[in-house]
Amino acid sequence: MVTEAVSALCRIFDDWTHESRRLVSIGDEIRDWMMDVDRRGGSAFYDASSKLRLFRERLEVQFEREDMLLATLSTLYPASSPEV
Repeated sequence: MVTEAVSALCRIFDDWTHESRRLVSIGDEIRDWMMDVDRRGGSAFYDASSKLRLFRERLEVQFEREDMLLATLSTLYPASSPEV
């Protein structure tokens, strides 16, 4: 049982880490794109709002997922634990 719980905990944190890295990557891509647009002196308000809307939607999904992961975590470890 302990091994299963630790394995489940590892999966939770792996998922969390993977998605966090993905969100940072998306943010970096948007930043780089905006800096490129600024360097060229252009205005890309519509494109920027579209990119940011998609990023916002991705964040909303991530926050919902984090809530589910926290619920799973609190089920697996209702009290303080050295693993957590």
